[in-house]
Amino acid sequence: MAAPPSPTTIKSPTTGRAYRVSYDVSLETFDPDDEQAELPGTPRSVQALNRMGVCPDEIVFKTLQDFKGPGKHPEYARIEWEAYDRLRRDTIEELLDTRQVIIQEQMADNRGDDLAQREAEAAKKKQEMIDREKKRMEFIRIASKSSSNNGCSLR
Repeated sequence: MAAPPSPTTIKSPTTGRAYRVSYDVSLETFDPDDEQAELPGTPRSVQALNRMGVCPDEIVFKTLQDFKGPGKHPEYARIEWEAYDRLRRDTIEELLDTRQVIIQEQMADNRGDDLAQREAEAAKKKQEMIDREKKRMEFIRIASKSSSNNGCSLR
């Protein structure tokens, strides 16, 4: 029996950082508090990421140091980091829920369950994604407003 493929390294399109993706790590086994953790690469986890439109680097643990920069007030960096971490953890929870829906859909396909039930679940997930984007846009609006008031700029 062949050994599973070794982790693949991908480069973030937004930050340029390199991350390791492992086909042995799912969203269920992913450690969200480990900065060096390999990103989920199992088919259902990747499908959940794609379905929700989440880039893998959006779930990566970042330290407060990642948000500090020249001329940026340390308190502002802390607020940004806390907001990022809250959003990241919410995103991971939503990804786990989406992965479970994918599993249920696949099981329903195997049993031949009602298509309407799957469509209802998909509509629910779509609405949740819209709500998540509204939260994200609100956060960006508030952050932009506060940064313009403080003379700081978002990165």
